[in-house]
Amino acid sequence: MALLKNATIYVLFVLTFYPNKFVSADTNENMYANRDLILEMKKIKELETLVIFQNKRIAALEKHFTDLKWASKTDLGTIVRKQNDQIDQFKGRIHKLEIMLEVHENVSVRTNMSKSDENYINTDISLIKEACTSPQQRKFPRKRVAFFAYLSSRTPDLTAYKTLTFDTVITNVGNAYNPKAGVFIAPQSGLYVFTWTIRINRNNYHPTELVVDNKIVNSIYLNPHNTVDSSVSSTSVVNVKKSSKVLIRTSSADNNGYIFSDDYGRSSFAGWKLM
Repeated sequence: MALLKNATIYVLFVLTFYPNKFVSADTNENMYANRDLILEMKKIKELETLVIFQNKRIAALEKHFTDLKWASKTDLGTIVRKQNDQIDQFKGRIHKLEIMLEVHENVSVRTNMSKSDENYINTDISLIKEACTSPQQRKFPRKRVAFFAYLSSRTPDLTAYKTLTFDTVITNVGNAYNPKAGVFIAPQSGLYVFTWTIRINRNNYHPTELVVDNKIVNSIYLNPHNTVDSSVSSTSVVNVKKSSKVLIRTSSADNNGYIFSDDYGRSSFAGWKLM
């Protein structure tokens, strides 16, 4: 009887003790599972934040690229339109000059046309055709040429055929003007513009001339008759060959006194390549 009682107590003890052990294991597993879940949720939240940031950055970059692309298209379109307009203008001029050339080739007209007029038409056509050629098609790039200079002071008493040395240089693009000699040497063939101004006063008077390769192209004259302080100017457009010498000089006759140049008015010489 005593043995049965003890066995009953043992069974009750086992039943009482082991259930508590199972409950404790369950609790531990749940705790670890919850902690892992929290970590995973935290990682997911961080990834969501990163994705949002990256999406915003991608959108900003796409907008910047679109703006740049649109600006480039707009600028390129403007350049192309301007070039097309210039090409159309040149084509029109070529057409007119070609008609003139065809007429000039007629015998009856040719007899009335001088050799210089013939050379002018032929040169002008070739120059305009060259201007219509794209930069990529040109064998050699055309250089810019321009100069401007004036006399730093009054000249000495001048006589005939004296070259004026405009010694103060303001502009000399291409370095083709020599201020010591007063001579412009064309660095390339083309159509050039030359202009000069002469200031004279009191009883001084001089005719001056634009000379290209020892040939007189244009001339001006001023005689103030001892009454005024005045200036006279002239401009010429000339076909000039490479290495041609261009200068301003006094004429052959009717020279007297000085040519003036100071703060009240400059005597000057300028030129530039038109095409």
